[in-house]
Amino acid sequence: RRVLFRSKYFYMKKESQELYLQYCDTMTGILLDKKNVNVEVKVSQVLNYGKEVSDFLKDRGFNESSVLSAKRYVDHTGNMLRRLKPEKNQVLRGFLANLALCEHGAGITMMTGLMLDALGFKDEKVINTLALSGFLHDIGLLNMPSKFLDENEEELNDEERKLFITHPVVGYEMTRAIRTINPIIPATILGHHERRTGQGFPNGIGAGGISTITEVIGIVDIFLNLLKLAAKQSDIDVAEHMQKVAYDQFSFNVIEAFDKTFMNGMLHS
Repeated sequence: RRVLFRSKYFYMKKESQELYLQYCDTMTGILLDKKNVNVEVKVSQVLNYGKEVSDFLKDRGFNESSVLSAKRYVDHTGNMLRRLKPEKNQVLRGFLANLALCEHGAGITMMTGLMLDALGFKDEKVINTLALSGFLHDIGLLNMPSKFLDENEEELNDEERKLFITHPVVGYEMTRAIRTINPIIPATILGHHERRTGQGFPNGIGAGGISTITEVIGIVDIFLNLLKLAAKQSDIDVAEHMQKVAYDQFSFNVIEAFDKTFMNGMLHS
């Protein structure tokens, strides 16, 4: 006689889980790269990205509900993408086929979403729009050299940097051409490298001319790129770098929300 046991928990060895996640990432990459795969499937697969940020949040003591909350903003992004009908837009199709841009965009979306909570954003329509802004912020890098994806200007020569600093304008033009897109999205993409010190690009806009959401995407973009660099160079102190190099580039309320959301655990770990 067979006895069936029902349980709401499923246990898996850590090594097996890691292999499973690697398999999922590989299959996601294959699906996104295939030209004959339905765009709806590709949009769904994009929602699997953001693992790097999820791991960081868990390692820093964020509880499961916070991580799930962050992933919810990637869900918002998927819903917004579907409404833009990427199957009919070559630029969006190209973006969804670029694994590095999708991964980075999903991570920025998750971090942006958590900061929106700290800043008190409540309107779901606004949050959906801002989530998509974070996801597409680097779309201007789509047809540029792959080394630009690291956004490490110190490794670029003069000619490369001249091209790199045009990507916010390129992304602005790409997204502005999408007929049904909310105009907030192209405007945010255009300004995500502007800084209150006036030393950003492409237009050198200073304090008072940059929106809060643009600053949010800007600071989490620096942070996520720094986390990636620190994973390769163990001597980098992420918290110290953010405080000494990044903070004076952003408004006080944005820095305060960033500290509250991400830095407190790092400063006391």
